[in-house]
Amino acid sequence: MTKKLQGNGLFESSRMMLPEHREAYLQHQQRIERRIRPELDSQVIEHIERILSQSLDGGARITLTLWNESEDKKLSGKVIQFDSIRGRIRFESVISRTWIPFNQIIGASAEDES
Repeated sequence: MTKKLQGNGLFESSRMMLPEHREAYLQHQQRIERRIRPELDSQVIEHIERILSQSLDGGARITLTLWNESEDKKLSGKVIQFDSIRGRIRFESVISRTWIPFNQIIGASAEDES
């Protein structure tokens, strides 16, 4: 019994974990894991720019894939304004209008392509 109370023996002897604690631990690990932003090559950037300009000029609905540290998000809507000085676009979806920085966009496709 005295061996369990020395050093880290108390915690080493109790390895049981409740399912709720395990789930909370796994969710915590997922939150702290940081994803690395993908490097886009010139062809992908050119494709994204073409889709964005088609949406701005013609009012076509598009789907954007946005990079996030936890998981990628997809938004559907249309581009209504470019702000090249600040490096962002004004995007209108069914729910709201929002500014999206260029560096968050990792993919774009026309609605009829998806």
